[in-house]
Amino acid sequence: MLKKISEKDIVYYCNAAGDAFWMDGDLVIWAEFDECGNLNDEHIPAPLRFAYNTVWGEGYGYPSYCATVSGEPVLLLVAEFGDLYLPNGVELDRDENLKELVLKKSEALAGLLDYDVLFPEDTETPFCQWEVMVAIPVTKDLNANTVAAVSRDMDMCFDEMPW
Repeated sequence: MLKKISEKDIVYYCNAAGDAFWMDGDLVIWAEFDECGNLNDEHIPAPLRFAYNTVWGEGYGYPSYCATVSGEPVLLLVAEFGDLYLPNGVELDRDENLKELVLKKSEALAGLLDYDVLFPEDTETPFCQWEVMVAIPVTKDLNANTVAAVSRDMDMCFDEMPW
């Protein structure tokens, strides 16, 4: 299902570069790892430690993040549509036509998946990157094949964009 979401509904514990952290108010606290490189910081919810240690990665073709969305632990795969350029280097304007195309493709993606597809509520701010996020719930059955299949579905939907 395609859902519009506010940034305040998402709490990140791992960014696309693999930096794991938790927040203490406005203070970022970097997470602890064991001697084998496994995330073991008890300030990070156990399901997200599992996701980080088993499926988080840079090899899916889309940035991945460990987060909670409305309190539920998820692995996010993110298609970013912030600064868009045609192959010849011309920047595309982020206008309503482009937004409608991104939303149309996002709806098509949501029809393929059993996971929520998220789009930001407030696209009017200059900081909004127009990120389409697939929220894959973290369960004990989550594996890299599942994440790779979602990535392939994202490719199928977004490869036909005009750039």
